[in-house]
Amino acid sequence: MNDKFTNLIDFFKTKKILVAFSGGTDSTALLHIIRNIPTAEVTAVTVKGAHIPEIELSRAKDFCKKFDIDHEIVPVDVLKIKKFKINDKNRCYYCKTHIFTLLKEKAGKINADVIADGTNVDDKGDYRPGMKALQELDIFSPFLYFGIGKKEIFDYLKEQKLNEFIQPSNACLISRINYGLDLSEELLYKIDKFEDFLRELGFRQVRARIHSDSVRIEIEKERFSDFFNHLDEIKAQAELLGKKFVTLDLKGYRTGSMNG
Repeated sequence: MNDKFTNLIDFFKTKKILVAFSGGTDSTALLHIIRNIPTAEVTAVTVKGAHIPEIELSRAKDFCKKFDIDHEIVPVDVLKIKKFKINDKNRCYYCKTHIFTLLKEKAGKINADVIADGTNVDDKGDYRPGMKALQELDIFSPFLYFGIGKKEIFDYLKEQKLNEFIQPSNACLISRINYGLDLSEELLYKIDKFEDFLRELGFRQVRARIHSDSVRIEIEKERFSDFFNHLDEIKAQAELLGKKFVTLDLKGYRTGSMNG
């Protein structure tokens, strides 16, 4: 373990921490680190809503059960946020502001000293208006503060023999939907189920990007041949999303492809 992690651990000694726990790789590593500090007290809080992939919620529950971590699930309906429903480029900011305001209220009730999330230094390279909300609400991002990136997080989990928790990024389901389109719980549910279907076929990193008249599918480029082996099945499932066209993005999976 390098000095960055040592400094992170020293920071949290004797503190009571609320970890915003999505179930993703970054927050999983952070929660595991803090959980192993004998003098720290930690509560993991996971948000549940139509915008959260079911696989993330399941992973969060499984991890906390495995390591006997105090875990609370907070229901949130982001579709009731008026500014969020406009679905413009600030949607992540409105969502994060709402969610982390709720977490601050939760932190106050349990007398937590700090709210921590899994944002890391590599997250600065993408368009992430939600990071502005974290700064405004004084949410602490220890990986970002101590200069820890994705590779170091992966290395930590491998060293701890927690390879099963190194998972592909899922992100909020609303990140699949083009700006300006109508948002609905039904559409988010269909996206989640379709991406689950693709994972069941063996694709690891998947996205179903929703445009006005089409579904644009992103998978790992090295798996394109497998995609065409299941073409009829995939087409039938994708059509349930209610769009005129179903396409495969020849650039393959990449983060932030809806931000342009």
